[in-house]
Amino acid sequence: MSCKRKSLYIDEKVLLIRAIETGEKISDVGKRFGFSRSTVFTIWKNKEKILQAEGEGKSSKKLKKPKFKDLDQAILCTNSTSDEVETEPEFDSDDDFH
Repeated sequence: MSCKRKSLYIDEKVLLIRAIETGEKISDVGKRFGFSRSTVFTIWKNKEKILQAEGEGKSSKKLKKPKFKDLDQAILCTNSTSDEVETEPEFDSDDDFH
């Protein structure tokens, strides 16, 4: 039986943090949300980063910054300004496709 990893959004992590701040035990929070004690503890350990990201309005799953920010930006610009239009290939009606 294999388990898939599940990524949590910032607001979901904030819910876990708020539950612990109200006095709920880490193990009880884990059981309630369906995560292991170690996962909840890791979120609790990183609470400053998570709460800062929430304050900045981020809602992504990852807080990591890209290794090659310039490259990522260039790719985004290239994709958004692409003038190429995909068309279906044209076939000659005389072609024999046997």
